[in-house]
Amino acid sequence: DGSGGEAFGTLAKMLALGGNMVVYGTTAGTPSPLNLPRLFFAQASIKGSTMGNDEEFLAMVQFIEKHQIKPIV
Repeated sequence: DGSGGEAFGTLAKMLALGGNMVVYGTTAGTPSPLNLPRLFFAQASIKGSTMGNDEEFLAMVQFIEKHQIKPIV
């Protein structure tokens, strides 16, 4: 998630069992509260990450194109 804000708690509820959510921004503001029991009963994880710089982004895009990686959503 790159936005945070009011939708954050809803997105966290959508995590599958053992799912992972990566947070890399809060452009929509402070995230909404989380349902913590849902999170730990699902054994889900929320991880923080930075987006990197322009060169790293370009390298990632080239890697994805070269290896024809298709994200699973």
